Amino acid sequence: SCTGTSADSSFGFPSLLTSNLGIGVANYGISGSTVGAAGLHPMVSRTSTLTNLTPQPSTVFVLGGYNDAIQNGITENIGDAVTSGTFVYDYAVMMQALVSGMPNTVFYCIGILPTTSAVKGGTTLAQWNAGVKAAIAAVSPNTNIIYIDTVSWINPTTGVDTIDGVHPNPQGYLKVTAGLMARIFPPRRQQPMRTLAERLKG
Repeated sequence: SCTGTSADSSFGFPSLLTSNLGIGVANYGISGSTVGAAGLHPMVSRTSTLTNLTPQPSTVFVLGGYNDAIQNGITENIGDAVTSGTFVYDYAVMMQALVSGMPNTVFYCIGILPTTSAVKGGTTLAQWNAGVKAAIAAVSPNTNIIYIDTVSWINPTTGVDTIDGVHPNPQGYLKVTAGLMARIFPPRRQQPMRTLAERLKG
């Protein structure tokens, strides 16, 4: 299953995962959604959508934080895991609810993809991604949560890997899917091919 923003509510991501994994990938992303409770369709308030599923999914991809980082109308700052009303706090609360309600599920928390949009409040995207990692560290247990760094996956320039500097285009979605597949199923170490002479020697 996928939960998050328009990055996964769009046409490309869940269908590409479905075709690559060979299993169904349900999509629960909502365009414009934030993690924080002060925003739109907050993910921190939508955890029951997943925890009430029967049967529960074996894997959940969590894509959240982008809208929190760029929407200047949202009052929440990055903050920390112990101060309510901050991004890190709400991300930690969200993940704690998911982990507690789905103890046998593996969660892949996807880092915020590169963007050409201005990040609010003089902060950087790296700081918001660090906030995601800080939130994960505050969850107990967090052994089933895996953070995936996406900082180098796409070129956000409009017309290259995105349609608008934010949302991936088909090529961008292919790159994101390939990055996830490589992270979930790392390639096996290949033995160097032997030369013909070496093979003839047995």
